[in-house]
Order: sequence, then C-alpha cells, then structure tokens
Amino acid sequence: MTEYNSSKSSLTGWHDVPNDGSLQTFAESTYLSPQSLRLTEPGVVILPSNGILAQVSRGENLFAPTTKDVLAVMQDSGVPARLYDDGKEKRELIFDSADVILPTLLFLGSAAVSVGLNVLANWIYDRWIKRDAKLPPTIRAEYAELDLNGTVVRWRRIEGPVSEVRALLSEEVQALAKQGSASTIQASTRVPEKARYESWWAGHSKKSADAALAAAGDLVQKAEKATRSKKMDVAEAFYRRSLVKIREALLWQPEAGHSKYLHDVGRQIHDGFGCELQFKDGLYWVTCPVLLSHSKGGFSVGGSVKAVCSICREDILDCPHIKGRTYDGVVAKRYHDICNICGLRDCEHKEGETYDSVQAFAIVVELNLDHVSFVENPANPLCVVHSYSVPESDLMEMLPEDERHRVVYGQTIIHCHHCLSCTGH
Repeated sequence: MTEYNSSKSSLTGWHDVPNDGSLQTFAESTYLSPQSLRLTEPGVVILPSNGILAQVSRGENLFAPTTKDVLAVMQDSGVPARLYDDGKEKRELIFDSADVILPTLLFLGSAAVSVGLNVLANWIYDRWIKRDAKLPPTIRAEYAELDLNGTVVRWRRIEGPVSEVRALLSEEVQALAKQGSASTIQASTRVPEKARYESWWAGHSKKSADAALAAAGDLVQKAEKATRSKKMDVAEAFYRRSLVKIREALLWQPEAGHSKYLHDVGRQIHDGFGCELQFKDGLYWVTCPVLLSHSKGGFSVGGSVKAVCSICREDILDCPHIKGRTYDGVVAKRYHDICNICGLRDCEHKEGETYDSVQAFAIVVELNLDHVSFVENPANPLCVVHSYSVPESDLMEMLPEDERHRVVYGQTIIHCHHCLSCTGH
C-alpha cells in the first residue's frame, strides 16, 4: 500500500492508508470505539471526522457538515445506512476552508461498497456538477471495508477537484465489480485531464467582481462630481470607499487589471489628498486597501457546534430532517428568538400558525472554537486582513536610518507613498 499524502496535488488519485487489517488499529487511528465499529449486517456506517481538528474531546464525536446529506441519499437509494453511535454527544464539525470534507464511510461487504460508492458518485454529480451550484476547489472522501470476520480489507482516501473525484469513484465501482471480493485494488494510474467545463464558482466570482467594480465606478463618479463642486471632503470619502470595492473585486478575481486599477485610484487619492497611517489605541495602523492588497491569504475557522433542527428542535444530526430540504405543515415557533420559518429575528410569521414549503436549517445553540488558521486559499475570498498594526520597532525598520531620529512614535505623522512606487503589477 502507498502512504497517504495529505498535500494538495494536481494529479488526483486513490491513496491506500497503511493498516494491519485490525479493527482495533483502525479504531485507534480514527479516535473511535472498536466495539461500536463491529458490523453484523451488510451496509454502511457513516463515521465522524474526529481527526480533523487539533484537539478532539473524548466526550464527543465530530461529524462533517455533509453527514446528514450523505446519510439521506444512502437511505433513499436503499442502502442500509446509519450514523456511528457510541453514546457520545454528536456535534457538527466547523471547517471553513476551500475544501468540502465528506464523512468517512465504513462498509460491510464488497457489494455494499459498490452500491454505496456509486450512490456517492451520483450524489456528487447532482450536487456540484449537474446543478448550478458552488463548485469547491477540492473534495475529500474516504471509505473502509470490513469483511465478515471484522478485518479491514481496504482503507482508501481521495482528494481533488470535484469532477475528478466523481470520475475516480465511478472507476472504483467498476474495479470492485471486476475484482469481486479481492482484498486489494490497484490504484488508478489515470492522469486526470483538466475540467473542461466552466465551474459555477468561476462564474460567481466574476459576477461578484463585476458587481464590486460597478459599485466602485459609481463611487468614483460621485467623487469626481463632488470635486467639481469643490466639496473635497465628500470627494475624498467617495474615493476612499471606492478603494474598498476595487480590492473586493481583486479578491474575487486576482487579475492584474484589477490591481492596476486599484493602484491608479490610490495614486489619484495620494496626489489629491495625501495618505497617512492612522494612529489609534497607541499604535499606527495600515488600513489602506491598496497596501493591504499585497497581503496574501485569509482566515479559516475550525471548531464544532451543537445545533438543533429548525423544524423539530431535535439535535440536527439525530432528527429526520435534512438541512436545505423543504417540508410542509411546519408550526411557526421561535427558538433563541429566531423564527423557525425564515431564520430571522424580526419577521411577520405568527407563532402557532402552520406554513408549507419551509426549508429546514440548523440553529446553533453552542459553539466550541478549536482554531483560527491563516490559509493561502480561504473559502470566503473576502475573509482577509482589513487592517494591521505597525509597532514602533517595525516602523523604525521601515524608515531610512538617517530619518529615524526625527520620528516620535505616536506624535509624528507617518505619510504613505506606496502608490508612487508600485503600479500593482
């Protein structure tokens, strides 16, 4: 078996996780109970993803956000499926990144594997390829198979672009059908081609960037009009607000043209009004969208939540309702002052009245934050640094040595001339 490599790769393929076939070893590696993993009937158990976060509470199991969707599609397709349950509290994993993490599937019997993986492949196609829905950069999937003796005969992982993951899942089903109950499968050597279709996400990013640019253009026009009317304070405010929208467009679409536009408007502001670092709370702060555009990366949050269903108020992982699906005959109620019909605090729905076509959603009642990471590719392109402080030591290092004695930290006005030396390329 080849060692699993968790780093991103442009060559999507299956990775066989090294294991000795022992259910005990599998349980220890996945932070689960071997007794609760023993299966007696063919089918699939959907496992928690306890190894995702840096710290895992021994008193809870963390399930991927897609868990209920996968459970529902398996059951709807006739696959005997259930959630892993060892008596610990179930919590939903928060992992705000560009990846979509699917829950680990534990199958008993090769027939269940074939059917289950085929169902999963079709579900991925319907959700992210066929429909006009957000296409994540990568999907992570994992499955293991037990034989009737409780031996782990295979344990495999896959990660990559949605179209390639779906294609390799289908190939895996075909390979299993050909090889029957063989305990090993040769990893696919197929070198995937680049996706030949334009993803919705690319279209959504362009649409968002265009909207931001349109808003910026409108602000610039208002600034120019105010300038002609000699209302310089108003003009400056409009110009600086336009920088925020242009940077927003750049975040959605990191194109050289957007960056140049940002620097051009920044230079115009510099020449017309001047630029200086803000001083507050005892520190100088960089808040300029032009200068901040050179900061790469953004934030990703990891943790877990306890959430209840808006329809029945039961634990979202245990109740029969699926987030995003609509249900009829829902009685309007408020929970934590949130309306279960629309999810708003202020609305016109009347408690006690019945409504149809109500979409189920989760109401978070408890949050455990595990970490906030700075990542290269945040799931939300706008989840980036919007300001940072410049301590005295850093400021002095930025200044020429012969000028440092002239600066009194907190009293000297620090001018910024970035746009004069950088064009955004």
